Amino acid sequence: PVDWFRIGAGFQLLVGTFTSTVVMNANPMDRLLAPPEDPAYDGLSRVSVSPIVAPSGNVGVTIVPETHVRIGVSGQLPTHVSAPATLEVKLPSAPVFNNAKQVGDQANVTFDLPPIFRAGVEVRPVDRLRIELAYVLEFWSVHQSIALTPNNLAIDGITGFPSPYKVNPITIPRDFQDSHSIRLGGELGMPVGGY
Repeated sequence: PVDWFRIGAGFQLLVGTFTSTVVMNANPMDRLLAPPEDPAYDGLSRVSVSPIVAPSGNVGVTIVPETHVRIGVSGQLPTHVSAPATLEVKLPSAPVFNNAKQVGDQANVTFDLPPIFRAGVEVRPVDRLRIELAYVLEFWSVHQSIALTPNNLAIDGITGFPSPYKVNPITIPRDFQDSHSIRLGGELGMPVGGY
């Protein structure tokens, strides 16, 4: 709006794929079959999430109190990911799973990525040199878990259990914490010929 005050906003789109491999214990609660630490009840699962298409946005302001100084503040909104996934499970080696097999492999995965706050000061002591000091706060505490909701996914043939045995929603704990960082950078223009 004026030379010393600038404002901007942007639209972001996170696209891509995500793969995670997790070992989960298939032993029911309360030691129904065996102790929870028994590795014979550990199953290896691989979750492949694709495609991820998650929108977000950002906004920022720059204040120029003097020709050689710029102060900037910006914020980025959180990103909510909700995407289709394929779940492959290598069933545990315990005898009750000897005749078991996975039926279906489709699921939906949801998780949140953090909002981000940035603030910085840039000084330009001479025309060709810029030095910037910035502080960044990433709110990773919003990323507490990855939720996986199976779509008609079941395990068939588990000895002593109803068949098929429907797989319930799965939560993969993440328990991230916020991160703080201080960043220092510089830019130097070096003329080469007419450039």
